[in-house]
Amino acid sequence: MKKLLLLVLSLLLAVSLTGATQNKNANVPSVNKSASAKRKPIFRATADQIKQAQAILKQRSFYNGAQNRQA
Repeated sequence: MKKLLLLVLSLLLAVSLTGATQNKNANVPSVNKSASAKRKPIFRATADQIKQAQAILKQRSFYNGAQNRQA
């Protein structure tokens, strides 16, 4: 009998916690998609910066290609 009571109380606790978690997540504001669509890239490397980075990587044996801008 004690095991049955413990099982019922455990199930009740699990259901309550699940419901509380779902309610907590429901209050999260949605992301404004129009604001994120207007954002531009923070950094865009120039051709010279790409060549410099490729030269450094080639010196350290991380890059085997030619030192030019590749799209």
